Amino acid sequence: MTDDPTLGSCPKCGEGLAAAHVLVEYVKDGATVLWAEYPICDKVVNPQ
Repeated sequence: MTDDPTLGSCPKCGEGLAAAHVLVEYVKDGATVLWAEYPICDKVVNPQ
């Protein structure tokens, strides 16, 4: 386990997502949008 800060939680299971899981990060309409691969759910998700 690392001290990687959580970016939000998985919308499928509610567990925290770490920066190490980020696949894509971009800015849309002034807001940062992240997509991360969450290994436990085996899904690419938008952290909530």
